[in-house]
Amino acid sequence: MKSTKTSIYLLFLLSALAFAAFGIIWWGVSQNADWIHALDNWGIQLIRSNITETATSFFHTVTFFGGTVFLTLASILVFVIFLWKKGWSIALWFGGTALLGELVIPQVVKHIVMRPRPENPLINVSGYSFPSGHSAGSTTFYGILVIILCLIIFKKAAWKWLSAVIACLWILTIMVSRVYLGVHYPSDVLAGCLVGIGSISLTTAIYLRTQTKKLPFM
Repeated sequence: MKSTKTSIYLLFLLSALAFAAFGIIWWGVSQNADWIHALDNWGIQLIRSNITETATSFFHTVTFFGGTVFLTLASILVFVIFLWKKGWSIALWFGGTALLGELVIPQVVKHIVMRPRPENPLINVSGYSFPSGHSAGSTTFYGILVIILCLIIFKKAAWKWLSAVIACLWILTIMVSRVYLGVHYPSDVLAGCLVGIGSISLTTAIYLRTQTKKLPFM
């Protein structure tokens, strides 16, 4: 049980660090800081140095799976499945995380910062640039889904590691797609990822805390 308490404290700490790092990037973007420009220029040169028709088609497809429509429908479906199979506690844990990291924080901050998107994108998009909703939504959705699967459903360590690695690579690919397609700056997608990490860590710590409170020796 001490290990559970330690995990809860570490998750709260991770959430605080993630949101603090997000706040630093937010401040840098708002101040038009030189280090933000340096970060964005480096990331853009790294990712967009070789624009090809094949890569554009690939990333155009990939980015769909981090979009608002897909993630909203997928989140509703997963919520219903968890509610049906695992009950309210797991469903609310998933749903609360999705609501916070996919929708509330990204949209509120977008309309506070109102950062314009990069010029000359490869696809047509609307809305503001900071933070990346695709990055925040993907990190939150795929991240919390894998965590729940690993903690509640998967029993073998091999399945847990495999699902975690696949989720991380998939999230990273979606993040790269937003920069490659020219609809976000690297600082946007990094900030979005931090929103997802912070949201997942916070809600997971709260969920574990509520579960341990039910035990008489806690």
